[in-house]
Amino acid sequence: MERGSRRSVGDLSLDLTRCRASERCSMDPIGLLRSRGYVFLKNRRGMLHELNSSYVRFDIAIRETIMKVNPTGVIYCAVPKHGGAAGKGGDKVMNGIVDDVVAAAEASVIIGARFIAISTDQVFDGKLSEGLCYKETDEINPTNPYASYKTVMEKKLLTLAGPIIICRTSLILTMEPIGKGIEFVVKCLRGEMGEIVLFTDELRNMTFSDDLGSGLVELAESTCEFRGIVHLVSDEITNRYELSKKLSKVLGIDTNFVKSGLSKESGMNRPANLSLDTTLIKSVLRRTKLRGVSERFD
Repeated sequence: MERGSRRSVGDLSLDLTRCRASERCSMDPIGLLRSRGYVFLKNRRGMLHELNSSYVRFDIAIRETIMKVNPTGVIYCAVPKHGGAAGKGGDKVMNGIVDDVVAAAEASVIIGARFIAISTDQVFDGKLSEGLCYKETDEINPTNPYASYKTVMEKKLLTLAGPIIICRTSLILTMEPIGKGIEFVVKCLRGEMGEIVLFTDELRNMTFSDDLGSGLVELAESTCEFRGIVHLVSDEITNRYELSKKLSKVLGIDTNFVKSGLSKESGMNRPANLSLDTTLIKSVLRRTKLRGVSERFD
């Protein structure tokens, strides 16, 4: 049966680092001891602060660091190892997803910096009928510990009085270099997992990390007035089986190892239709286009 591949926040951090190197943005990544990925600080004067590759104790130094650098924007991409929808959770995971993020947001609010947090489509239960999409204002109902912690994070961030943006993402894909989401499907195509079933009824707004990085940078700019929750995803809704067909063509991998199947017939309790409405993000982003799988591969 299908084995889940985690969204790679590390891939997203890599593409934010690439954005940082461009002329449009000046940011510093700060590594965290108990989370993978980075927190990015946009320098108020447009100059790089020498914090690259520094690993800090979050509960002490990150507050002081944010106050010292005095950034105009903070993009929080770090996340502890959690196992995704199949993860069992625990105090360390909850602390990394909830407490650490909220602490950074509180420090950002004090100095008036824009704060951007990453959430997930899994805050919804996926019980929508096919053809429907979740809007930002729809009721959330997480079905696993990881998503439950993200739900708590969202609620706590929304109580803070400041320019805070919560970006719900879906499956994150990276091609150069190949990230975990793509790597999982490529291994399936090559038969490294034997014959495997990829579900056609688990619907996602798959989005590429370089586009997400550009979108996050745009949202962090002082000229962006938006605050609140937004679905930062492409408008194309697809599934892993369709992704495997496109990758097979693009990469020239002929395969008989991948079969299609239905999650609802697998006996696995996984969210099915997590399609997200993208009307709001299209009205917010002026420069960035979030491309779907078909536009990138066809």
